[in-house]
Amino acid sequence: MQEFDDKYFVFIISAGRTGTKYFGTVLQETIDDSFSVHEPDVLSGINFRLLHQIKNFGFYNMVPGRMLGRTGIRTLSEKFMGQQISEKELSNSVINHRKKYYGSIPKQLIIESYYGWYGCIPAIRKVFKNYRVIVVARDPRDWVTSNVNWKEWYGKNDWVSRLKAGRINPNMVGDKDYAQKWEGFSRFQKLCWAYGHIYNTLLDEVEKDNHVQLFKYEELFQSSERYESLERLLKFITKFDDYNFNFSVPDRLLERRIHKNSSDEFPKHPEWAEELQNQYWEICGDIHHRLKYLS
Repeated sequence: MQEFDDKYFVFIISAGRTGTKYFGTVLQETIDDSFSVHEPDVLSGINFRLLHQIKNFGFYNMVPGRMLGRTGIRTLSEKFMGQQISEKELSNSVINHRKKYYGSIPKQLIIESYYGWYGCIPAIRKVFKNYRVIVVARDPRDWVTSNVNWKEWYGKNDWVSRLKAGRINPNMVGDKDYAQKWEGFSRFQKLCWAYGHIYNTLLDEVEKDNHVQLFKYEELFQSSERYESLERLLKFITKFDDYNFNFSVPDRLLERRIHKNSSDEFPKHPEWAEELQNQYWEICGDIHHRLKYLS
């Protein structure tokens, strides 16, 4: 079905809070003939940005479709994971969502960072001829801490939960074991489950497709060898079977701050109470070890 066969595409996917906004902002500065963007069709309210999104993605996709839980890349991921739509329906919907937008971009390499693609990789494989997927993982303990302090997912400020589609949950994706426990879960436990579900899904794709590679947040942003890790990432996303894009790394590129930090109200994991430690290892123990993070 390879609908998108005239350009080259990179998808940077994570569960958020991993620097993907950074990559969606700066990568076009490092790679020739490239365009990078972060969450181009995420609905952020009735504002000036929405007018541009309606132009690029259509009124239905951006407004009533979102409100009804029928459109949006994140929604498609969750419907596919919950077996509510087939792979063919998923692929057709991805084409419908992105064809006009990608066609409007003159650059040959299009880089999109957005966690919502996590369940759509089978469609990426089917409809994009030239693609690379970067999966960015962060130590799940730090990710959960960051999200608790961020106060959006499953929190009072989570407008996504107010929409019909709602925030990802076990019922939505067919996880019967955790669906029975969900109502009794704290926000901390819900975040642990979400991390495990998203990254187990992504690691399955890493293991089956050599066009999908895993990079760790710590290697890219905290290690003394972070520029070596960045160069490895850039080499992966710029070399295709029939074409290579040139890239260069501006001085102090990784020292820039793009996303504001969350608060430090919720403690870091060495300071978690025993109950939180037990809840974490019960829900996230499998993905923690699968990602090969130290205990």
